[in-house]
Amino acid sequence: MDHKGTIQLETNRLILRRFQLEDAEAMFHHCWSDFDVWKWTSYDEMTTVEDLVVKNGLFTHWWMGLYANSNRYNWAIVLKSTLQPIGRVFVITLNEESSELEITYEIGKKWWNQGLMTEALQEIIHFLFNEVHVNRIIAYHAKENPASGKVMKHLGMTLFKIVPDGCTCNAGTFDSHYYEIFRK
Repeated sequence: MDHKGTIQLETNRLILRRFQLEDAEAMFHHCWSDFDVWKWTSYDEMTTVEDLVVKNGLFTHWWMGLYANSNRYNWAIVLKSTLQPIGRVFVITLNEESSELEITYEIGKKWWNQGLMTEALQEIIHFLFNEVHVNRIIAYHAKENPASGKVMKHLGMTLFKIVPDGCTCNAGTFDSHYYEIFRK
């Protein structure tokens, strides 16, 4: 892979960029404080902005410093119309040997069913395939969160395995549905 790090990307409606320390409050209010978003994550409970930092280690100088690594991919999803971050796309595992990676994502409930996550991921997948030269991208969702799987299908990803009790998140333990897409 030819790592580039989290570079800024744009779509018609979105700016995909590195997080900034001052994004913590917006991400808390727009995304992670909502139970319907949080329940599909493994983050500790967040009832205040400070919980992002204290309980989850997000938006710390150490966390921001990880951007110095060229193999760090963690995009804030920012609406062009408001310049506010409303979600994120994050590479959670990299396999250099097989040139594949696994992504995860979340977006505030207010922006569900508007095609924004699909739009963000299309641009990021294009970048990862064409600039970083990733061969395969994997993502999974809990069976009980089919909306996440719908995004994967819209991206052209295909189901390749189901792992019983493979997803443990704040909502419980569920079967994991794994999807993949290959570079053409």
